Amino acid sequence: MTAEQMERAIEFLLNSQAQTSADVRALVETVSRLENQMDAGFTRMEARMDRFEAQAESDRVEIREAIENLILANEVTRKLSEDVARLNVQTSQRVTEQGKEMDARLDALISIVERHITNPNAHEGEE
Repeated sequence: MTAEQMERAIEFLLNSQAQTSADVRALVETVSRLENQMDAGFTRMEARMDRFEAQAESDRVEIREAIENLILANEVTRKLSEDVARLNVQTSQRVTEQGKEMDARLDALISIVERHITNPNAHEGEE
């Protein structure tokens, strides 16, 4: 190999080494930039997850309260239904008793009226 060929080979090797070094530096910079972007992305994702977890907990508490309120409303409705049924029975019994009393009074009045009609002069001294 001549000196000129050797010089060109050395120059080629030096240029190749310089290009490789530049490529490696560019790759290191790209990897560093991607690492920073990933770190920022993970930070944003963690913040979102924290917000989602907080919202999920808030929703869970709200749903639990709503279910407890529904259970309470159901119990109150059941109690009211029982009270209405009991009052209905009591009212029915009172109406039945009052109806019987009314029937007895009407029967007594009918008896008096019938006696007056059949024998108008028999009871003039009574009143």
